[in-house]
Amino acid sequence: MLLLKDIKGQSNSVRYLENSLSSGRISASYLFSGPSGVGRALTVKAFLSELLFPGYGKGEDPLRDIHEIEKISKKEHPDVKWLMPEKNKNIGISEIREAKDFLYMKPFSSTSNAVVIEDAHMMTQEAANALLKVLEEPPKNSLLVLISDKKELIPATVLSRCSEVRFSGLSEENAKKVIMENSDADEKTAGFLARFSQGSVGRALESLKTGFQERQTAPNEILKNLTCRGRDVFMTWYSEDKGILIDDIDSVIGMLRDAVFIKEGISLPMLQGDPLGEKASWQICKKPTGEIYRTMARLVELKSALMGNVNPKVTAQALPVMISG
Repeated sequence: MLLLKDIKGQSNSVRYLENSLSSGRISASYLFSGPSGVGRALTVKAFLSELLFPGYGKGEDPLRDIHEIEKISKKEHPDVKWLMPEKNKNIGISEIREAKDFLYMKPFSSTSNAVVIEDAHMMTQEAANALLKVLEEPPKNSLLVLISDKKELIPATVLSRCSEVRFSGLSEENAKKVIMENSDADEKTAGFLARFSQGSVGRALESLKTGFQERQTAPNEILKNLTCRGRDVFMTWYSEDKGILIDDIDSVIGMLRDAVFIKEGISLPMLQGDPLGEKASWQICKKPTGEIYRTMARLVELKSALMGNVNPKVTAQALPVMISG
């Protein structure tokens, strides 16, 4: 069972929603924006639990309320419809029409019907136009919640009709704590993942599932060889898996960022070993700061392309060149 008080690391967003509930000033539509993996969907579930069942803990049948809230947490409640695009597909107009019809239905057991659209930026233009009509004339006793980490891709006409609830990456300490609570990672690994994921607990936990612990030294060794011996050592990256490539690009960006700090005499954990030792294995630390930043910028662009439509095989071929310049 999840309530707003259980949400960690998002005090501003939680406070805003709690104030809305206590004052009764509930918008017909919301946008939960911010990076993925920081608790946006969890907060939606908690918010809906308290909105749809305001008498939780005070009614004549508290066990019933608990059961209803548990169904919301599991995305199984009949009064809440969740929409999420299939992998590599957009949200089409037919799905938005179904959502509209759902909002006009009489609630089954709660006070309102709610539709939650995850990755709302994946709506087609036609779907966004259809949604706009719902936003302009929302059905009585209905709620629409959009979730997106790319709100800039959502039409301004849609955004302007939503109350925005902004989320940010968790602090490193909070992220580490949540990672340890939800996995078997030890404190050192959890701390590394908290920093690596930039506070995105969801992403950190997903990285653990895909074997991040076992391969986390690979980018480190490759970066050392690339900066010492040149890109001819690696004609292509060791993996062509999209998820692994995204993780590795972020790992390298983190190491490059820390290299800049090391040049300033600050030691940080992303760079393993002795970066300024006699063997000069971390030649990257000896490069001009401007060059390191340019490398980071190239990698950010490559990651964006990969998250779009660029073939992972092409990315694996380009990555060594992007790193070594």
